[in-house]
Amino acid sequence: MANPLVILEKELLAQRERYNSLYALARRARPRLSPESFKHNLITYAAPLLGQVPEEVRGRVLSVLYELTLELSGLELFARSEAVCAVWSELLPGAVGLILESPETVIPALTNAAHNLQQEPGVDRSFWLQQMSKIAADCKDHRQWLEYAQVLAWVSGMAHYRESALEVARHLPDEMMGRVVPRWDKVKTDPWWPRRPAPGQMVRVHRVGGFVGFGGAFRKPPEVVAAGPDRFLVSDGTDDWLLFCDGFGATLKRALDFRIDNLEPPTIRVNESGEVLWAGERAGVPELAPVGSFDSVGGVVAVAGKLSHYVYLLLGTLPE
Repeated sequence: MANPLVILEKELLAQRERYNSLYALARRARPRLSPESFKHNLITYAAPLLGQVPEEVRGRVLSVLYELTLELSGLELFARSEAVCAVWSELLPGAVGLILESPETVIPALTNAAHNLQQEPGVDRSFWLQQMSKIAADCKDHRQWLEYAQVLAWVSGMAHYRESALEVARHLPDEMMGRVVPRWDKVKTDPWWPRRPAPGQMVRVHRVGGFVGFGGAFRKPPEVVAAGPDRFLVSDGTDDWLLFCDGFGATLKRALDFRIDNLEPPTIRVNESGEVLWAGERAGVPELAPVGSFDSVGGVVAVAGKLSHYVYLLLGTLPE
């Protein structure tokens, strides 16, 4: 097998003027683009993948790899994102056939997906990568592989993807979904199933937010209002967020335009000392005290403290 560095050099020389022009334009647009880091990234991440590509399509694939490596190097994403590095070094080399169907689509899409996963606290990136590798050989084409990527992003912790992911999953084979998502038969109808407690129990499942000065979201202790099934509106008086949650994760997204559904009055109460009362049951959650704001929908409770910048999410199983 030919040396990937030799292949890279040969393909670069074949279109030397074009690649030199692209590099010059990138340096002008991104002054922080380091020649040394770009060369390192091209050799470390692009060359091995290019070495697995048939000779007749190497020029097309290198064009995608070169331009994307320029962009990622200029943003210093190879240095800052373990997820992006893992996609290029672990995921893509194992799915060359799918990549060759549309390198212009697949490589940027999965790179962007990995970057988004890296940005979201609490997301299980390792699970996403593992399951994407596992399913690649059985996908009928690259489009189906990217659909699995969307569903797997949701069950890896991106709660705000749930509705779109479930819509995509409707068109994917149930048998294959069952192989990549543990207990898919339960999850597809109950997104809280992985964390749902036994009847009469209330458990803390997620904590989101934090003080903005320490890398969190909120300038002061926030207030919460139920905004729909598995969704809350959270405000610190300056900015508003939609909090999406389910058994896989909880994510905060800026809310510029939002709708609050008409909901039944909450059946769960939380007193100032952090005691939760519902359906004749009670559970002490002292770490929530002193409680400043809370609301609930279904069996899900969002609680914000008077002194804390976090929102805690509790889950109970309501009587039928």
